Amino acid sequence: MSNVHFTYLNETNVHFLVDGGVMNPLPLDLVKRKKGDVLVAVDLNAKNTDKKLLKKSDSESEKKEANKWSKAITDMFTDFFGESKDKKEQNLSYFQILNGTFDLIQTQLTTVMLKQHQPDVLISIPKNTADTFDFFKAKELIDLGRRKTIEAFDKLEKDTKN
Repeated sequence: MSNVHFTYLNETNVHFLVDGGVMNPLPLDLVKRKKGDVLVAVDLNAKNTDKKLLKKSDSESEKKEANKWSKAITDMFTDFFGESKDKKEQNLSYFQILNGTFDLIQTQLTTVMLKQHQPDVLISIPKNTADTFDFFKAKELIDLGRRKTIEAFDKLEKDTKN
């Protein structure tokens, strides 16, 4: 998933810079196809899976890192929106609601793009593989991407032989 960056350029002329992946997470519509090319797409919003694709880490430092990010974001949203008056009624934090909404939008945009512009090779990474702030899982996620890429190209090779 793309990260969203908000940057203030100066006090009198405020600009928000947002990663292009927010509006177009899989920009297949921008690809200029040529005869004989192979279009490869990586879908980071693929259907969730029950299979464990990453090794579960019991590392205390990784747990601390995840909790640090989660707490920082939750605190930021609580400071911005205020706290719920009735804690019993608040099942989801503002961050969880906004992040869930963002995930739904990203998934829908990706689905539409894949229907309109079908790639020759699709590398699918289930969206439940990692959360927004799982930066500390970079090595495992890169290894998963490599495995999924090899699988996708093996499938392409098999399909072209038939």
